Amino acid sequence: MKKQILLLCLALTSLCSYAQTITVKGVVTSASDKEPMIGATVQVKGTGTGTITSIDGDYSLNDVAKDAVLVFSSIGYETQEIKVNGQTVINVVLKDASELLDEVVVIGYGAVKKSDLTSSISTVKGKEITETVTGNAMDALQGKINGVQVTSGGGPGAQPKVLIRGVTTVNGTDPLYVVDGMPVGTNINFLNSNDIESMEVLKDASAAAIYGTRASNGVILITTKKGMAGKTNISFNASAGFQTLSKPKMANAAEYKEVFNTRYTNDGGTSIWNDTGATTNPGGTDWWDEVINKTALVQNYSLNISGGSDKLVYNLSMGYYRNNSQYDYGYWDKINARLNTEYT
Repeated sequence: MKKQILLLCLALTSLCSYAQTITVKGVVTSASDKEPMIGATVQVKGTGTGTITSIDGDYSLNDVAKDAVLVFSSIGYETQEIKVNGQTVINVVLKDASELLDEVVVIGYGAVKKSDLTSSISTVKGKEITETVTGNAMDALQGKINGVQVTSGGGPGAQPKVLIRGVTTVNGTDPLYVVDGMPVGTNINFLNSNDIESMEVLKDASAAAIYGTRASNGVILITTKKGMAGKTNISFNASAGFQTLSKPKMANAAEYKEVFNTRYTNDGGTSIWNDTGATTNPGGTDWWDEVINKTALVQNYSLNISGGSDKLVYNLSMGYYRNNSQYDYGYWDKINARLNTEYT
């Protein structure tokens, strides 16, 4: 009798679990021509379950949880996420992602649409740059652009080393920096990261040709923020953090002597240091602890005021950055101010 009750409970549990999943079907069409989409991907979010649409644009997914989320995607179209909510039929219309191709890219002699661009140019927006608190905006490019290698400097305020597609000349490797159309050399420590609207990296010769031999190591175009007509906007950003350095446990004089003698005796020799003149409490200075600062404070403050009218727009910014050294002495701080105006 007990076995029958147990089997009945297991059967009811299986039925309850099965009842929580459904089969979802539907058709995926294109918003531009209303035609069925072939090969669009339909996936249950967070799982490996998915399928692609047939030649008629239809799909079918089995064992889908009633509260699942379906992700519809296709190359050149916007991705859509739709909650199932117990629906068994979900038809989807995917919109063209043409706005991605209409994005404007700054180049040496103007600005063009991304879809019309044939040179090798990469873009990083200001929002991505400000995600990293640093005194030099180039540090924020680490890992964000293919073919660009950024190596941080060895101390506070040190200029990072930037290589675009490796070493290409024998007379230097630094790229040319151009801020708002003005070449400024190979160092932009004077610039506040919060003032940057976007960065364009010109990698090949066709894109950088307008700058001549100065661009032999590549060009980084920096566009700063500008004001917009309307009410005055005031924003203030503040951030702080700590840089830490792992500290190894150093041996004192007595411990070093013991290790050194053990090495010689293990090799069949005799100890070369004896206890003559040793004290019960031998002295020793931990020079690592004397020189290295356990935590170095990093502070960054930025004030921005922008606005204007139909004729005149302005953007005023001020910033302060301080980075203490991880040694017990020294620090680097930077104070900058910038005014950008346009009159039409």
